[in-house]
Amino acid sequence: MTRTIFRAIKNRKRKERSKRYLYTTRALSAIGLAYVLLLIFPQPLFAHSARVGQFHFHSDRPIPPEIKAVVEQATAKLSASPLYATTDSFDVYIATDRWRRTLLMPRSPGAFGVSMILTGNTVLNRCDITNDICTNDQPKFNRRPMHTVLAHESMHQIMASDLGLLAYLRLPTWKNEGYCEYVAGDPSFDAVRGQKLVRSGKSHRSHAFRYLTYLFAARSCLDDQGLQPRQFLSQPLDFQTSLDSYVRDPRGG
Repeated sequence: MTRTIFRAIKNRKRKERSKRYLYTTRALSAIGLAYVLLLIFPQPLFAHSARVGQFHFHSDRPIPPEIKAVVEQATAKLSASPLYATTDSFDVYIATDRWRRTLLMPRSPGAFGVSMILTGNTVLNRCDITNDICTNDQPKFNRRPMHTVLAHESMHQIMASDLGLLAYLRLPTWKNEGYCEYVAGDPSFDAVRGQKLVRSGKSHRSHAFRYLTYLFAARSCLDDQGLQPRQFLSQPLDFQTSLDSYVRDPRGG
């Protein structure tokens, strides 16, 4: 009799644990699904929106009319690339509050911006649209013209569309970021200082310097060697060789 009672109690506890596990699993799945939907459709987090040219902006702050000048300058940079098409469209989310950036770009909430290739969305850090300034969360090298950041991040989307997702994902980082920097221009790390550091065999721990070296290597291939963008992106090229070639060239920089 006692053994039967113990067995019944044990079975009841097992069932309760199974129910708790089932409820927990369902709750976590629902939370995960809600988060994925939020990454794809973040519009509810942003009270303000505006369509300008090929760009659809969403912001947690009012969008001033100066956004038109920002778009014009960004479009001028993008249209210089043969990868660009007038049929391209871009969804851009300007997240002033850090909690929004943490939700939408959790791997790099302090960056100038991030292009989410799988969703087609671009998220930007704090922007002073009136003065065409975008900032990141770094103590140094933390300001760039907003139109250059917009051009850089939009070029990621253009490259993924032109090359195809798999080919884009296989790109070496220096080519991926280097070409976007090539199109955008106006790096946050001083180019003359960066060139001197590379020539002397020195480095700098900042992201801004690393991106500048990607830009130098891209310029070596595209300007000095005369490669077309699709050739640059598809051919096997060595980063260090391209970088060294650029900084040794007296015309470099």
